[in-house]
Amino acid sequence: MYPKVSDLINDVLGTHINLPIQSYGMMVALAFVAGGIVVRSELKRKAGEGLIHSIRKKVTIGEPASPSEILVSTLMGFLLGLKIIGMFTHYSYFADNPQDYIMSWQGSWLGGFLFAAGSGIYTWYTRNKARLPKPRTDEIEVQPYQLTINVLFVAAIFGILGAKIFDVIEHLDDFFADPLGTLFSFSGLAFYGGLIVAAFAVLWYARRNGIPPAHIADVAAPAVRLSNRVRSAPASCGVPASSCSISATSRVLKKSPKILADTIIPFST
Repeated sequence: MYPKVSDLINDVLGTHINLPIQSYGMMVALAFVAGGIVVRSELKRKAGEGLIHSIRKKVTIGEPASPSEILVSTLMGFLLGLKIIGMFTHYSYFADNPQDYIMSWQGSWLGGFLFAAGSGIYTWYTRNKARLPKPRTDEIEVQPYQLTINVLFVAAIFGILGAKIFDVIEHLDDFFADPLGTLFSFSGLAFYGGLIVAAFAVLWYARRNGIPPAHIADVAAPAVRLSNRVRSAPASCGVPASSCSISATSRVLKKSPKILADTIIPFST
């Protein structure tokens, strides 16, 4: 598989562009998208069959933004501005080493301060504009399928943490030699560690939102299987590396209906 998407484009078209998109990272992102589609579909199906139910949550309307909310918004704005504007001002470094760029303090400090100010002011203004003389508490109904993004977020965050923790346990010598470098490195991720920790985290989150463990496991099983097929498609296409990415994409598209049928039907009965 080509290390970067631009390597494939350059090989096919004879160009010399340099894009910061890593091929493996792109396949992981596509795997999450594929898994999310299955999770949403299955949650919607189970809710329609009456197997799982919506929940009601209380929300407070009309409160002004608290200092902590403004602070968090300002910090997030600074990080986004630092990195997003910096992608253009330090494009060569970003394109060649996207992981190193993200984890470093390289970027546009001016962009960071501008984004920070804009984000903090926007948060204060929008919340203050909707402020009521007396804030009220309302109840809203949340359907199970509306939790899809949250489920994916929990799975991604705890999956990365679990993969890193298990990798550290497997390589304690490297960790003791360079603790910070090992923890914040993008290399060294244990697949089963991520799967185990993410599974427990998703079970905990689903239970908190009224979805029984058996049903969320039933929903996740086909999603995990399809995601793993998408993620590993280029590595298992069985052709030379020069045409692997194209062949893998073609095979996944052709086999998608069969993969979905073989995966979902056994768990749906």
